Amino acid sequence: MLSMTITDKGFRRLFLSFFMLSCMVPLLLMILMIYHYTVPALFPAQFTALRRVFDVGLVSIIMFQALGFALIWWWVNSLERLTREVEDISSRHLNGGKEGSGAGRNELQRINRLVGRLHRELLARTVQADSSAQRLQDLDAELSTLSSTDPLTGLYNRRHFLRELAAAARRAERLGMNFWLVRLRVNRLSSFGDQNADAILQTVGRVVQKALPAHALPFATGRNEFALILHRGDGRQIARTTYQLVQAIEAATYRNSRGVDLGAVSVACGIAGYKENVEVLCSAAWRAMETAGRLGRPIEVAGG
Repeated sequence: MLSMTITDKGFRRLFLSFFMLSCMVPLLLMILMIYHYTVPALFPAQFTALRRVFDVGLVSIIMFQALGFALIWWWVNSLERLTREVEDISSRHLNGGKEGSGAGRNELQRINRLVGRLHRELLARTVQADSSAQRLQDLDAELSTLSSTDPLTGLYNRRHFLRELAAAARRAERLGMNFWLVRLRVNRLSSFGDQNADAILQTVGRVVQKALPAHALPFATGRNEFALILHRGDGRQIARTTYQLVQAIEAATYRNSRGVDLGAVSVACGIAGYKENVEVLCSAAWRAMETAGRLGRPIEVAGG
């Protein structure tokens, strides 16, 4: 009994009962003394004069005692209501369900235990949410890569080429920075057959990714056509970079899935610098590529 505190339900019931008795018993004794000893000793006129004072005093005492009892009851009941609410929340969110009544465990201990479990559950859910968010980010990045990558060569696809070309044109007009477009075509690809052509294009894709500088953007824009967007260098430097790429492509070894050597592969490249708009740039690079192919040259610079 000495170890009990206000957080124990049994102690609160005993405390409220004692408080009610401590308020009511003195009041009842006072009423008994007034009406048993004092009133009989008064004259009728005195009793009539004092009766209103006695009544007002008794009503005031009863009201204050009732108010004090109600406040204490509200305070005690709020702790029990808090315990029930925490248990109800735990029953909805914890896998273990609602905690038992917990014999020998007061409300604060039960609340502390439940809040601890809720905190651990929240941490676990947070970890799960972070993991799910990371998986979604990975899936989004994978989908973005798939939507912008050519599955055969591993280079950026035509859709991404059009986006990057438009972005490069906007930067050039806003900042006054020039850029270059290189269009590249593998010569006589259809003569190798479809399966061998796929093997050749895969090899070309690997060579392009390895041979180009980091700032160059390579794209697979058609069955046997590629494009490069380069932002650094003048016409001579771009031509040198393109020529090195051509040498790497023509020096590569091309084999099909059975390991059979497919022979040499040649390419034709057209180079054009941005001047007016994207349409003019693409047409100039395409005409230069056609001229290179017709004349048997590896590279032709538009306007050169």
